[in-house]
Amino acid sequence: ARCYVYIAKIYLGQGNYKQCENTINELLTYQYTNDEINSQGMLVLADAYIQQNDYANAKIILETILNAKLNNENINKTAQSKLDEVNRNLNRNENTEQNKDLFDRMFEEYQKSKE
Repeated sequence: ARCYVYIAKIYLGQGNYKQCENTINELLTYQYTNDEINSQGMLVLADAYIQQNDYANAKIILETILNAKLNNENINKTAQSKLDEVNRNLNRNENTEQNKDLFDRMFEEYQKSKE
């Protein structure tokens, strides 16, 4: 089972995110794995999402790891650290002009048209 994690790390290093994700999905369905190895794989998957700026999926994965309350302090600390990074990026993205939703942009245009 641990080999899946190493293979996924190789794909991640190559920037082959889809294959990395597929490998972790295989790990999660593998019969001879455990929660600790699955969590290590999910950390790799979260890294893949972070590298693609897909912070929403990374956040879901990291929260899942933390909610499992594993008895592994290293995995929990790593997941929390990555989650903090993801939340910082999500907050930064929320405040940028390009991420305003349609309503916000329309409201601003309306306000400008009244001036």
